[in-house]
Order: sequence, then C-alpha cells, then structure tokens
Amino acid sequence: ETATSGNFELFKTKAKYMLTNEYRQVMVLGDEHFVRSMVCAALVTGISPGMTWIVLGSKKKRWIKDDDPIIIGFDARCTGAALTEFMQGTLKIRGTGLAEEYQQESPLDCFRGYTPQSFLDAVDERIASMNTSEQRAGYGALNRYGGIAGSAADGTCVFAYALRSLQDRGYSLDDMQGRADDVYLQTLAYLDNSVSFMGVTGNVTFNGNDKPGDIGVWQYIGTGDKQVGELFVNGTLSLDLHGGVTDEAWRPHPQPPQGARIPWEIIAAVVMGVLVCAACIGGGYSGVRAVRDRGQAKGAGRADNNPSV
Repeated sequence: ETATSGNFELFKTKAKYMLTNEYRQVMVLGDEHFVRSMVCAALVTGISPGMTWIVLGSKKKRWIKDDDPIIIGFDARCTGAALTEFMQGTLKIRGTGLAEEYQQESPLDCFRGYTPQSFLDAVDERIASMNTSEQRAGYGALNRYGGIAGSAADGTCVFAYALRSLQDRGYSLDDMQGRADDVYLQTLAYLDNSVSFMGVTGNVTFNGNDKPGDIGVWQYIGTGDKQVGELFVNGTLSLDLHGGVTDEAWRPHPQPPQGARIPWEIIAAVVMGVLVCAACIGGGYSGVRAVRDRGQAKGAGRADNNPSV
C-alpha cells in the first residue's frame, strides 16, 4: 500500500488488528515513507512501545529520526523524535553492499584510483558538501542509503564492461543501440559467463541472475543503527557482532487491568459450611426423633400393663 491522506485509515485498521491480536513482532517491507506510516498508525492506535519491528530493504542513515511532513500531517504526534523512541530495538535486514573486510583496501578495476573504502568515503564527502542550509530547510538532510552506493557504482561498471565486450566483438555503437537479438544475447552471455572484476561491493560476478553477497542485520539502539549480525556468502552466520542483538527495548503486550474477580474460595467455604450445618441439623433432627419414638414406645408399654377399668 502507498500511504496517502485517503488511505491512512487503512494503516490504522491494520494497527488495530495488531493491537487486538496482541502482536509484538511485525515484519514490514516497504520504503521509508511506508514504514513510517505503519509505525505512526501503531503509535496513535495505542499499541504500547516495545514491539519488535523487522524492516526489510535499504534505508538512509538515521532515517527514523527524520520528520516526514506527510506523516505529521496524518497525526501531529508522529514526529521523527516520537517514532525514534517508539521504534527502539528495530531490526533492519538487507544486503550489506560492502566488500569483505580483507578487500576494503584492494584497488578497484573500474573506478581506478579508489578502493572500496575510499570510494564510499568520497561518496559521503560529496553528499556532505551538498547538505547546504537551503537543502536542509527545503528538503531535509541528505544521507547515503545503506547498501546502495556500492551496488550502483558496480552496476555502472557492469554495463561499461558489457559494452566494451561488444565493441571487442566488432559491434558498432549503432549496433549496440539497436534492438537486434544477437546483441541482446551476446550481452546476456557476457553477464552470465564472463563478467568478473573487483568492485566496491567486492568481487562482481553473477550466478544466474543473482550476484552473491552478504546479508546483514542492524539494530536501532539509541540514536543510530549498529550491525549485530551477518550471513556471509559462504553460508557462515554470525549473530554476535558488536555485542549481538539486544532485547532491552522489547516489552510484552501489557495485560489488561484485573477486573472484579469471583471469590471462588469464599464461595466454596460458604457452601461447605452450609453443607456441614445441614448435616448437623439433619443429625440433630434424627436424634430428637429417635428419642421421641422411644418415649412413645415406653408409654404404650405401661398402658398395656395397667388397663383402665
């Protein structure tokens, strides 16, 4: 769903469903605006803080802290600061978009003069230079999207290498711009079987339609993300990076206030007392009746021995 003024009620409906069913773990797949809309709906619906939000996909650095004018227009309570507090402990899962640690200082084949680390540093410096007061006032601060910059750079290089391979095969620029089947098939064959270079994200090669890479897990604690886990391309899984995942922000669904409780133990005592009393009364009555019956029997005997004249 796309959050607009017309369907924010849909987000609140979903949030009410989560509240009614006491959900405390929620996975959200969408862009920043979509996630903020869902979290805002949860906040205004009355879901208590301490949920585990699992967010998929790339987001800007410190994206949770940003004020979203459209979201605040839905409800003034949904400021960046409020959502930041509400989303403490959020888990974010995405491709790392980074080279392996041992490759960080390796020279790039395509962007010569850079290493994976120095290239990303240059991107950050460029973005910082564009964060003028006018930019911040009109559009908000610019921040690099995690896992995107390196992949975008490597994607550009993939196309450059593909065009060079076609050129080496004798195709002209006009041929490359055409729609001939052989050009298309030659390009696919190169991407599937031949492309291989050192890129910002590490070794760039394809396995079918996929580029192997690591998947990372980040957790939002305090005012920023920290990486707490990683699934490496070789299948190794680590979930104890930088101390691992913490559950200090998690809280269970609050229990409703205790209503008027039926005092079963008191009722049981009263019932037992009544039963005991009934037994006593019954026993007493039986005893009195027995004495009376014996008295009547003795009286009848005396009357038989002394008949009246």
